[in-house]
Amino acid sequence: MIQALNSFKNACQENTLPLTGICLRFVLLLVITAALGVGLARAVGAARPGDVVAYSSARGGSSDIFLLDVASGVELRLTDTPTNEEWPRWSPDGRFLAYMADDTQSGGLNIFTLELATGAVRQLTHGAGVQAFPTWSPDGRQIAFSAGTDLNDTDIQILDLASGQITRLPRTAVHERVSSWSGDVLLFSANGGGLAVFRLYRVNSDGRAFTSLPFGGAVDLNPVWSPDGQWFAFQALRDQDYEIVVRSADGRALRQLTDNGADDFSPMWSPDGQRLVFIRLTPEAGYEVYILQADGSGARRLTFNSFRENTPAFMP
Repeated sequence: MIQALNSFKNACQENTLPLTGICLRFVLLLVITAALGVGLARAVGAARPGDVVAYSSARGGSSDIFLLDVASGVELRLTDTPTNEEWPRWSPDGRFLAYMADDTQSGGLNIFTLELATGAVRQLTHGAGVQAFPTWSPDGRQIAFSAGTDLNDTDIQILDLASGQITRLPRTAVHERVSSWSGDVLLFSANGGGLAVFRLYRVNSDGRAFTSLPFGGAVDLNPVWSPDGQWFAFQALRDQDYEIVVRSADGRALRQLTDNGADDFSPMWSPDGQRLVFIRLTPEAGYEVYILQADGSGARRLTFNSFRENTPAFMP
């Protein structure tokens, strides 16, 4: 990731990329932060794993992808289009962000990647329906995603990036929403039979060993593996609002990390497994990015605006 951001910085500064769009915003941000004495050294060039968070933010009528330096709060806007770009997910090597976006040609929701070093955007799927929630394989060679006619009728498919071949896994439930991949095992949430009853499941990437996971709340969504594969975090509906909960991989241990009157959702682990980022929704502040320790302590707000933030993810 450090090499990718350095290459991107150098390409902008050496004019090997046009001084428009993302490069122009980058250079302007460097000038502004240097004048303020803040600097982007942590977010660009000297960034360490866990220093930077990618997330989507609805500004100007549509959602775009942003980077946020955790220490300084400095933001860098990566996309700026009239369509919605959401659900940013880092490739394991930190060179790419995969995300889902409205496709103006097909009219569907499709998967794209953005290369950080060049700003190049590549469209990976071209369906007229829904291709959403991209999730990288641990080796970065495949992307799992949910696909269907609409967001309420999806199954899990896997795209091989080299060949372009797409493999559909056997459907096991309704509204299968994939969200994490560790080793050979995918985690996903799905409608278990009731209109509002969502449960968590695991399945091997070859479609075998499908298993229903124990309930954490009335509704469980967005499970994500910890970096060591020993835990997974998810959002659970408890006492009329969503809380962040972690469960051991064997299902025996369960810990609730948040407990308040706000809705806390979309958790993602830091690369070292010591922290999580998530979204907190309150009537006063709306949707904002928060960070907390893996033991549930030290919750801290990272964004301060009136826009709708969503799906944060730590830089690997």
